[in-house]
Amino acid sequence: MLVNSNYKVGDVITIKMATAEEVVAKFSENHDDAISVTKPLVFTMNPQDGNAMLIPWLMSVDHRDPNPIRVNKSTIITVTKANKQIADHYTQVTSSIVAASAAETAAVSKLKV
Repeated sequence: MLVNSNYKVGDVITIKMATAEEVVAKFSENHDDAISVTKPLVFTMNPQDGNAMLIPWLMSVDHRDPNPIRVNKSTIITVTKANKQIADHYTQVTSSIVAASAAETAAVSKLKV
């Protein structure tokens, strides 16, 4: 198991579980035997169109619940920071925040205040 503790609270991370699940969540805290995360979602394939999608990792837990969930390190294969595209999509799904496109960012930077 490779568990890096160089994450900041709120970083969007990807956890590869020993069960083969790929969990995307916000890092909360590092413990000796576990890591705490919030709003865990898991990748799955949409049976209708074959595209990847995020669904709640724990079906009986509200994925918007801000309370941390402990994940035992013995069940983790690796942890890494999620790439920008996944992190942006995750943020949109969990908080209704939509990341600006490069064109929108460029247009705003040209505005004079």
